[in-house]
Amino acid sequence: MKTVRVRIIRLCFMDKNFAWGKKIMPALRFDKNSFSEERDKAFKLLDSISPCGFLIFGGKADDIADLTSELLRRSGRRLLFAADLEFGAGQQFEGLTRLPSAAAISASYDASALACLAGRLTAKEALSVGVNLIFAPVCDVNTEPLNPIINVRSFGSDSQRVSELSRNWIHGAQAAGAFACAKHFPGHGSTIFDSHEKLAEGPRDPDEFKTKHLEPFKSAISACVKSIMVAHMTVPAIDDSLLPATLSSRIVTDLLRKEMGFDGVVITDALIMSGIGTSEEDAAIKAVKAGCDILLYPTDAEKVFSVLSQLDDDPNPSIKRIDRIFGIDIVESISNSAITLIKGAPTKPSSFMILSDDARLDPSPFRQAAISAGWKEISTKDEVFDHEKCVTAVFAMPGAWRGRSGPSQSVISSIPIDTGVISFGDPYFLFDLDCNYALAAYDAHPSTQNAVVSKLNNGEIFKGTCPFVKP
Repeated sequence: MKTVRVRIIRLCFMDKNFAWGKKIMPALRFDKNSFSEERDKAFKLLDSISPCGFLIFGGKADDIADLTSELLRRSGRRLLFAADLEFGAGQQFEGLTRLPSAAAISASYDASALACLAGRLTAKEALSVGVNLIFAPVCDVNTEPLNPIINVRSFGSDSQRVSELSRNWIHGAQAAGAFACAKHFPGHGSTIFDSHEKLAEGPRDPDEFKTKHLEPFKSAISACVKSIMVAHMTVPAIDDSLLPATLSSRIVTDLLRKEMGFDGVVITDALIMSGIGTSEEDAAIKAVKAGCDILLYPTDAEKVFSVLSQLDDDPNPSIKRIDRIFGIDIVESISNSAITLIKGAPTKPSSFMILSDDARLDPSPFRQAAISAGWKEISTKDEVFDHEKCVTAVFAMPGAWRGRSGPSQSVISSIPIDTGVISFGDPYFLFDLDCNYALAAYDAHPSTQNAVVSKLNNGEIFKGTCPFVKP
């Protein structure tokens, strides 16, 4: 209990130096070392650097499931558990399904459907053992027949086909609840060297690079892939400094972030690989400065953590991105993104009113969150209050035997004039309502109620799009 309590205190009062651990993902090699040895290493790293999670190689499915559960309990927070699963979950974990290669899928009669099903099955089985981040699909276009490392790991040499099948694989995996990782940006398919052994070189022709090798990654981004892995390879076509892409701000920040608009998590390829061309500690510093979020598989994670802790850079913007992309479950994601501004311009409330004639709905989460935010509850519209700084929450969902979809006319007539109005349910009555502003939340889920209060209180933008049109 003492270890868990100390770790929770550290997380609650995380200083900049301690935060660096959340950018590091060490590896656990159950394919090479004993289970107890690797498990003890994981426990030690949780206490010493508090990493974002672990890359897992090998092991029996039941043992991995037990381990990930135990690590979550000990950490007291969400963790990422990643694995290379290009060939299905059975590629790493005994007892799960090993799938044929990407090239075999691409050669199949119904390749588009099979790519989606492969992603879905891989994700479902990975999640069954606690692995939530899948280092796949390979988005490289294999244009070099002598390529020693990509070859049949790719969906082929045609950029359009690789783009389509990568997109379908991502859709299947992420719809099943896992996070996909497109690799190896900006395209490892034209190289003749294995970046595990030495620094590889990508295309020198800008046209070839942009029209062939970047397209599958553009497709992955359009499919809302959660993360992208950057390769240890030079790309003379866009960066004449000949830095590995992992360490190049021109490739990671200028190209991937700014030009291609990727707002997900950027992960380095493994720092143990010789292709990085420098020490792991130096590579970690340069990768951070280039714009990478997660530093994958250093040999000595504690040593890398120590070096990073000496930097003046602030790790928290990157950590916030990791938390935003990987740390929100599906309920919170829907609740936060669905809320729609129908009309007007919201202002921070100082008071609120709750109106409901639907006994099925519980407005207490909204009430508690609003009071915690310092808002005063108004009982009736006859009270004296600043209408422009008041928000009225209306609870009305469709249901059997109600005879109507939205609030009763009595509820609508009780809404004070010139207040903001939130509908936790039916959005249609908002279209013609005379009010200061109108928000549609579409549901009265507790998470949605809390999200509305938080966004109003913090002045956040409402990004939802109403799926209905004004009658």
